[in-house]
Amino acid sequence: GLACGVLVVSSLIKWLWVGVMAFYIVVGILDYSFQYYKIRKDLKMSKDDVKQEHKDLEGDPQMKTRRREMQSEIQSGSLAQSVKQSVAVVRNPTHIAVCLGYHPTDMPIPRVLEKGSDAQANYIVNIAERNCIPVVENVELARSLFFEVERGDKIPETLFEPVAALLRMVMKIDYAHSTETP
Repeated sequence: GLACGVLVVSSLIKWLWVGVMAFYIVVGILDYSFQYYKIRKDLKMSKDDVKQEHKDLEGDPQMKTRRREMQSEIQSGSLAQSVKQSVAVVRNPTHIAVCLGYHPTDMPIPRVLEKGSDAQANYIVNIAERNCIPVVENVELARSLFFEVERGDKIPETLFEPVAALLRMVMKIDYAHSTETP
């Protein structure tokens, strides 16, 4: 009767409890394995992450190359020589400087002799000022020359008029200084 029913029910509950515990242990082991794999995978860096971290720690490889080129150029004196040969330096107030070369017989069309941004722009302006080369602030012209014309290239026709106006102004200043008597 009743005693037998209690034994059967308690035996069923015991086996059910063992089965549930075994199920939870298997699910727990599978979940742990899955979470372990997922965390390990999430902690690994993608190739883009590795590149970005390298760039953050070591600096952008292209910028490092450009800095090295700029340093060697400065050390070789070619930058300073180009600035000294220019008739004017056009700049925006802080970031860009462009050296213009012009001579009516040797170089009838003005050329960009040198250009630089940031630290190199400041270096160009300093050399120009030390060598009494006019430095003119013209944001639009400086940006146009910097982005549209490569070093050594002639000024494109679209920029003839603003460059000519600038050169007239510079030549007028030079002429006024050369005719003054001390």
